[in-house]
Amino acid sequence: MVYDIFDTEGKESPEEFLKNGLGSKPFEVKGKIDASIFNKATDEAKKWGIAISYKPLSYFNAGYITSIFSGKLEICLKEGMSIEENFTVLIHELSHLFLGHTGHNILYYQGKDRPMELMQRPISRTAKELEAETISYLISKKIGLESRSAEYIASYIKSDKDLIEFSYETVIKIADKIERLFL
Repeated sequence: MVYDIFDTEGKESPEEFLKNGLGSKPFEVKGKIDASIFNKATDEAKKWGIAISYKPLSYFNAGYITSIFSGKLEICLKEGMSIEENFTVLIHELSHLFLGHTGHNILYYQGKDRPMELMQRPISRTAKELEAETISYLISKKIGLESRSAEYIASYIKSDKDLIEFSYETVIKIADKIERLFL
């Protein structure tokens, strides 16, 4: 039988046990940013038709991007996280969208006639996570934040094959695009 750690009891709460075992929170970010940076990024996302919401998510989930629940594009961020933690997750999820990982074809900017076509790239889940987290790392590092990206990326790489689909050129282009659009 297998039990979810959150269904167990002990001297420590499951959250404390995981924090002590991992040495820190999985989405912990070092450094500080002005709230205006985060607010500008979320405001700009909304102008592109991307709703931003906050929900209580599981210990191992800091956010996601979807259009399944409401029919509209939405990035959900975990309630209770710091601005810095939510910023790195926001950039990660925007990266999935702009890298063509989500299946969305087009974005419309509020008040503009010209839509933005999004690339379509059918690649493995591992390659998707590597690309999105690399962009989040690059942008976050540039503004003075240090996340646990290396550990996150390392958890996905199981073999050399996992790196074959990773596109360095695309990652750099999309990181530049996100930085210009949202920061």
